[in-house]
Amino acid sequence: MKVVLIVLGLVLAALLVFGRAQGRSIRRASVVNSVSELLSSEQAFRERGVITNSNRGFRVFSYTNAAVVGTNSFRCELAVESDWIRDFGFVALAADGNVLWIDRELASCIARTSDGSFSMPERFR
Repeated sequence: MKVVLIVLGLVLAALLVFGRAQGRSIRRASVVNSVSELLSSEQAFRERGVITNSNRGFRVFSYTNAAVVGTNSFRCELAVESDWIRDFGFVALAADGNVLWIDRELASCIARTSDGSFSMPERFR
């Protein structure tokens, strides 16, 4: 009986550890997929002149606010929200080609520069 309880306890502990890791990896993948969806939506917007939501898990919308990252100011054009990270923030495309992570609680940051280098937002590291 003790062996069964010990095994069940170990299985439960493993599920908790792996469940947390799985959730974190899903949120990180959602950030990367949001950036990809944003860039493809921006290309479609340039070609057709309309914003379409082609993927069910993402919402593309016009976002014309100015965002400040450090001492730099960016004028945003489009943004994408994902179902998995909606409570944390969203990604926005600046006019100069940078992709910004707009956090709902923490400071905004550059998620992808205009030359293509990607940096995971601090919240998901």
